[in-house]
Amino acid sequence: MKKSLLTILTIFISTFGYSQISEIATDSLEVEKIATVREMGVFKAGLRKLGEDGYYIIFRNYNYSYIDDIQSLDIGDLETLKDFKVILLSCFEKKQTKRFVIGEKDIPVEVSQTGKYRMKYIFIKSFSKGGIIDYDWGGWNKKKIEKLIPEELFKDL
Repeated sequence: MKKSLLTILTIFISTFGYSQISEIATDSLEVEKIATVREMGVFKAGLRKLGEDGYYIIFRNYNYSYIDDIQSLDIGDLETLKDFKVILLSCFEKKQTKRFVIGEKDIPVEVSQTGKYRMKYIFIKSFSKGGIIDYDWGGWNKKKIEKLIPEELFKDL
Protein backbone atom coordinates (compact mmCIF):
# COMPACT_ATOMS: atom_id res chain seq x y z
CA MET A 1 0.00 0.00 0.00
CA LYS A 2 2.80 2.39 0.91
CA LYS A 3 4.69 1.58 -2.29
CA SER A 4 1.70 2.19 -4.53
CA LEU A 5 0.82 5.44 -2.70
CA LEU A 6 4.43 6.61 -3.01
CA THR A 7 4.47 5.71 -6.72
CA ILE A 8 1.21 7.55 -7.40
CA LEU A 9 2.45 10.58 -5.46
CA THR A 10 5.76 10.60 -7.39
CA ILE A 11 3.96 10.40 -10.75
CA PHE A 12 1.55 13.14 -9.72
CA ILE A 13 4.35 15.49 -8.59
CA SER A 14 6.58 14.84 -11.60
CA THR A 15 3.70 15.38 -14.04
CA PHE A 16 2.84 18.79 -12.61
CA GLY A 17 6.51 19.71 -12.23
CA TYR A 18 7.24 19.18 -15.91
CA SER A 19 4.08 20.84 -17.09
CA GLN A 20 5.20 24.18 -15.63
CA ILE A 21 7.97 24.49 -18.19
CA SER A 22 6.88 26.22 -21.35
CA GLU A 23 8.62 27.80 -24.31
CA ILE A 24 8.74 31.58 -24.53
CA ALA A 25 8.82 33.18 -27.97
CA THR A 26 11.34 36.01 -28.14
CA ASP A 27 12.14 38.54 -30.80
CA SER A 28 15.90 38.22 -30.76
CA LEU A 29 17.95 40.87 -32.49
CA GLU A 30 20.31 39.60 -35.11
CA VAL A 31 24.01 40.24 -34.55
CA GLU A 32 25.91 41.34 -37.64
CA LYS A 33 29.68 40.84 -37.86
CA ILE A 34 31.28 43.94 -39.32
CA ALA A 35 35.02 43.39 -38.81
CA THR A 36 37.41 41.01 -37.09
CA VAL A 37 41.06 41.60 -36.26
CA ARG A 38 43.45 38.71 -35.73
CA GLU A 39 47.05 38.69 -34.62
CA MET A 40 49.15 35.72 -35.72
CA GLY A 41 45.98 33.70 -36.30
CA VAL A 42 44.56 34.39 -32.84
CA PHE A 43 41.39 36.43 -32.32
CA LYS A 44 42.17 39.97 -31.08
CA ALA A 45 38.94 41.97 -31.46
CA GLY A 46 35.80 42.32 -33.52
CA LEU A 47 33.16 44.95 -34.24
CA ARG A 48 29.54 43.83 -34.12
CA LYS A 49 26.21 45.51 -34.83
CA LEU A 50 23.16 44.64 -32.78
CA GLY A 51 19.81 45.72 -34.16
CA GLU A 52 19.44 49.00 -36.02
CA ASP A 53 22.05 51.24 -34.43
CA GLY A 54 23.80 49.47 -31.59
CA TYR A 55 27.51 48.82 -31.97
CA TYR A 56 29.80 46.94 -29.63
CA ILE A 57 33.35 45.64 -29.67
CA ILE A 58 34.35 42.24 -28.40
CA PHE A 59 38.01 41.85 -27.52
CA ARG A 60 40.42 39.32 -26.10
CA ASN A 61 41.70 40.12 -22.63
CA TYR A 62 45.50 39.84 -22.77
CA ASN A 63 45.87 39.65 -18.97
CA TYR A 64 45.77 35.88 -19.39
CA SER A 65 48.05 33.97 -21.72
CA TYR A 66 46.62 30.56 -20.95
CA ILE A 67 42.85 31.15 -21.28
CA ASP A 68 40.73 32.96 -23.83
CA ASP A 69 38.90 35.67 -21.91
CA ILE A 70 36.57 37.44 -24.37
CA GLN A 71 35.03 40.68 -23.10
CA SER A 72 32.73 43.23 -24.71
CA LEU A 73 32.47 47.00 -24.74
CA ASP A 74 29.15 48.61 -25.62
CA ILE A 75 29.84 51.60 -27.87
CA GLY A 76 26.36 52.80 -28.78
CA ASP A 77 25.36 54.54 -31.99
CA LEU A 78 27.38 55.30 -35.12
CA GLU A 79 28.40 58.81 -34.04
CA THR A 80 29.84 57.49 -30.77
CA LEU A 81 31.73 54.83 -32.72
CA LYS A 82 33.24 57.51 -34.95
CA ASP A 83 34.28 59.56 -31.89
CA PHE A 84 35.85 56.44 -30.39
CA LYS A 85 37.90 55.88 -33.54
CA VAL A 86 39.00 59.54 -33.72
CA ILE A 87 40.18 59.43 -30.09
CA LEU A 88 42.14 56.23 -30.67
CA LEU A 89 43.82 57.59 -33.80
CA SER A 90 44.63 60.91 -32.09
CA CYS A 91 46.69 59.00 -29.51
CA PHE A 92 49.36 58.35 -32.16
CA GLU A 93 50.18 62.05 -32.51
CA LYS A 94 51.97 62.63 -29.22
CA LYS A 95 52.98 60.56 -26.25
CA GLN A 96 50.27 60.88 -23.61
CA THR A 97 47.69 58.92 -21.70
CA LYS A 98 44.07 59.71 -22.46
CA ARG A 99 41.06 58.73 -20.38
CA PHE A 100 37.52 58.76 -21.66
CA VAL A 101 34.21 57.14 -20.76
CA ILE A 102 32.06 55.08 -23.08
CA GLY A 103 28.97 53.50 -21.61
CA GLU A 104 29.79 52.08 -18.22
CA LYS A 105 33.50 51.44 -18.75
CA ASP A 106 36.30 53.90 -18.05
CA ILE A 107 38.91 53.44 -20.76
CA PRO A 108 42.41 54.79 -20.33
CA VAL A 109 44.44 54.72 -23.52
CA GLU A 110 48.13 54.34 -22.83
CA VAL A 111 50.52 55.27 -25.61
CA SER A 112 54.03 53.94 -25.89
CA GLN A 113 56.65 55.09 -28.35
CA THR A 114 58.53 52.38 -30.21
CA GLY A 115 60.78 54.63 -32.30
CA LYS A 116 62.59 57.82 -31.45
CA TYR A 117 60.44 60.16 -33.57
CA ARG A 118 57.22 58.28 -34.24
CA MET A 119 54.85 56.05 -32.35
CA LYS A 120 53.76 52.76 -33.82
CA TYR A 121 51.60 51.26 -31.10
CA ILE A 122 49.11 52.29 -28.48
CA PHE A 123 48.24 50.04 -25.58
CA ILE A 124 44.62 50.06 -24.46
CA LYS A 125 43.32 49.06 -21.07
CA SER A 126 39.69 49.31 -20.02
CA PHE A 127 38.19 49.01 -16.57
CA SER A 128 34.82 47.78 -15.37
CA LYS A 129 32.48 50.14 -13.57
CA GLY A 130 34.11 51.15 -10.31
CA GLY A 131 37.56 50.14 -11.57
CA ILE A 132 37.38 46.69 -10.02
CA ILE A 133 38.41 44.63 -13.06
CA ASP A 134 40.85 45.75 -15.72
CA TYR A 135 41.01 44.39 -19.24
CA ASP A 136 44.13 44.55 -21.38
CA TRP A 137 43.45 44.96 -25.11
CA GLY A 138 47.13 44.58 -26.08
CA GLY A 139 49.09 46.70 -28.54
CA TRP A 140 47.35 48.34 -31.50
CA ASN A 141 48.74 50.06 -34.57
CA LYS A 142 46.87 52.37 -36.95
CA LYS A 143 46.33 49.64 -39.54
CA LYS A 144 44.56 47.36 -37.07
CA ILE A 145 42.37 50.18 -35.74
CA GLU A 146 41.38 51.01 -39.34
CA LYS A 147 40.56 47.33 -39.90
CA LEU A 148 38.50 47.08 -36.70
CA ILE A 149 36.49 50.25 -37.39
CA PRO A 150 36.35 50.66 -41.20
CA GLU A 151 35.80 54.08 -42.74
CA GLU A 152 32.95 52.74 -44.94
CA LEU A 153 30.65 52.80 -41.91
CA PHE A 154 30.73 56.59 -41.77
CA LYS A 155 29.82 57.36 -45.39
CA ASP A 156 26.26 58.34 -44.46
CA LEU A 157 27.24 60.71 -41.64
